[in-house]
Amino acid sequence: SNWIYGARDILSTKKVVLPEDLDSLKLRVSSNDLSITSFTDLGANALGMDMGDVYQALQAGTIDAVENPITSLANRSFQEVAKYLVKDENTAINDLTFETSLYSIADYLKDNNNYRIYYAIDDYLVNKKQPAQLKEYARNNLVLLNNGSHLGFLYRNEFLAELKREIAKNKQIIAVK
Repeated sequence: SNWIYGARDILSTKKVVLPEDLDSLKLRVSSNDLSITSFTDLGANALGMDMGDVYQALQAGTIDAVENPITSLANRSFQEVAKYLVKDENTAINDLTFETSLYSIADYLKDNNNYRIYYAIDDYLVNKKQPAQLKEYARNNLVLLNNGSHLGFLYRNEFLAELKREIAKNKQIIAVK
């Protein structure tokens, strides 16, 4: 279940190109035996750490890198203090390919009007800057919902009512089996 949120990447303050580059790299991993043992076996100095402590630890040099799915890394703005993303080709985070670039998604949101985003402002997986930044990109295509936590808003009456209004407004029919 450690992989439930997708493939895991490494965001590092040091360039990691070869497996040997992991030697002695102070790497934050999930606090479980599998993660710690796996990265220790690769040569890293793997340690479990709460995600809430990672930004400051990267900034202070207490750790060199963090591993997690890319969305979790970006949601917590770790790219502000660690610039190397270890993915397919270990590119700097500003050089990500179009398919994975958060900037490309932002450009799409700014340049198009054929979408609607429902967003829980109290989602525990997001940082405090995201709602304002998302509002800037999505403008009127963003619907903010409160007290929904992580995807919990999908079952809330206010979400269902908003969704029904959108469907009626666009005269679309959705068949539910």
